[in-house]
Amino acid sequence: MDIFGQYGPLASVKVMWPRTDEEKARNRLSGFVAYMSRRDGERALKNLAGRDLLGSSDIKLGWGKAVPIPVYPIYVPPMLLEMTMPPPLSGLPFNAQPDRRDRHRVSVSAR
Repeated sequence: MDIFGQYGPLASVKVMWPRTDEEKARNRLSGFVAYMSRRDGERALKNLAGRDLLGSSDIKLGWGKAVPIPVYPIYVPPMLLEMTMPPPLSGLPFNAQPDRRDRHRVSVSAR
């Protein structure tokens, strides 16, 4: 999630663990990652294609079939999560946030 989540919120992640002896003998894994938006998926594909991921340079990336996208992502990159969180309560109407240059003008009791 950390690697693929750098490009946007993830809708789903599925790792296909080998079940049969034949699959285990291939010594490889398959997986699927779905993004909340196509734009994030396109960016991830562009930036991760041909890149060495977790010590494996033979990772193949491509488009899969469409999957249902949930209302809320299962993973949001920490940096993006910080930017989307609402500001702390200010005590002002509609939780207005005074400009940092004007904070000294807002009385503490109003907060």
